[in-house]
Amino acid sequence: MSIKKPLATAFLTAFLAMPSILPAQSAEGLELVVSQDDVNDLHDLLVEISSAQDFQVMSWHDMDQDGVPEAFVVEMPDENGNSPWSLYVPTIDGPRVILADSADEVSLIEPDADMDAAVNVAHIKSGNITWILTEDGPMPADDLIEQRKRTVTSPTASEEAFLAHMGYPDMIPSQVDVYRMNFIPGKGGDRVIVMKAKRFLKEDGSWPYLILDDYNRILLSGRSVNHPYIFTAKGDPIEIVEVRDGGIRIRKLRSEKLQ
Repeated sequence: MSIKKPLATAFLTAFLAMPSILPAQSAEGLELVVSQDDVNDLHDLLVEISSAQDFQVMSWHDMDQDGVPEAFVVEMPDENGNSPWSLYVPTIDGPRVILADSADEVSLIEPDADMDAAVNVAHIKSGNITWILTEDGPMPADDLIEQRKRTVTSPTASEEAFLAHMGYPDMIPSQVDVYRMNFIPGKGGDRVIVMKAKRFLKEDGSWPYLILDDYNRILLSGRSVNHPYIFTAKGDPIEIVEVRDGGIRIRKLRSEKLQ
């Protein structure tokens, strides 16, 4: 394994200046009191990482405003042009990565009081996906479902019949959220249906969902807390983030399935 050259001392000083904290709870809902020593341990780990390989960004942020800093690390791009990144938090058991991914464009954006932004808290932009840090841990934000929360509808009679056929019988309208999407401009008819009857709720906090096209073909099915978090951009596959207690999964739905 080849070791890349270490970064210059001045660069380390600028990006790894030791942050100080007030005692607070750790970011991902561990309910563990973090001390300055725990933050120092994370700082030391970052210095060790920086001495072994180059990276684009290494910076401190308090994304969830709990008094405990998180470290945002972006590595150099791989052969496909994607940059791996990680979000570290200090815990009493040592530094821990609570979120990691790879994308062609990665940045951590601090809130700006003068900026009219949909997400007005510190957030990570990784490709098309937006991530925030809450008291319960990392969560996607400002996805297509969130943008349509005010236009959620109940299922039609034909949709109720289809759900019964798929194993979701006797659903009352208030137990089903239907989001009518437009994944392909001018096509219409795509729907995201989330079943929220208590009998379908799993211990991990997730509800079942279906993504259907206008012919009632199932494009994707799964489970997620609240709803599947859906992100897309012109020319890119649709990315679906499933969140459950204890885990996050990112799935892709390519455009050819939507034709």
